[in-house]
Amino acid sequence: MIKGLIFDFDGLILDTELPNLHAWQEIYQKYGYKFPFEKYVLVIGSDESAFNPLNYLVEISGKNINPVDVSIEHREILLQKLAFAELMPGVKEYLETAKKLRLLTAIASSSNDEWVFGHLERLGAKDYFNSVITAGPVLPAKPNPTVYKIALNSLGCRANQAIAFEDSKNGILAARDAGIFCVAVPNSVTINMDFFESNLQIPSLLTLSLPDLIAIVESS
Repeated sequence: MIKGLIFDFDGLILDTELPNLHAWQEIYQKYGYKFPFEKYVLVIGSDESAFNPLNYLVEISGKNINPVDVSIEHREILLQKLAFAELMPGVKEYLETAKKLRLLTAIASSSNDEWVFGHLERLGAKDYFNSVITAGPVLPAKPNPTVYKIALNSLGCRANQAIAFEDSKNGILAARDAGIFCVAVPNSVTINMDFFESNLQIPSLLTLSLPDLIAIVESS
């Protein structure tokens, strides 16, 4: 019996990924370089240890760029693009239904506390979640399953009592490695990713009601 729902944050609850991509593309264009999407897409849903856009720009420029200035510029552009961003389609409906069904809800994110809680506060969505687990100095980012395992513990759920929602391959690998049924919900940046590791893929949370999804999971 399903007792808990665990959501990714970036690209699933809030579309931060397309604005982030556009912000980096603008910066690279400003300095006369093409942003390497094929490298960037590999770290979506994880941290930037495998590919850091800032470090890469400094490297290809011959270290002629001030990384502090570029980092500040990127953050300003990104926050400007996100200033009026709303919850992704279907997210509020799922959270409202979860509350009516008395399901527990959590976030398991590769981003840090400041980023996730800041946006949840702006969106007025923090109270929808029983717990928020983020990566950072202590917890590793996805595809490591740690944030999912801690999210399960925080909800008091076993892996077979939860459903995870992800938009990236790294996130799906983390959820599945934690033993959780994972629903892939691609966004405009991750739409062409290979999601064969997921248990189910849907184009949007609007396309399948939460009760219908739970019925599918519990019968599988």
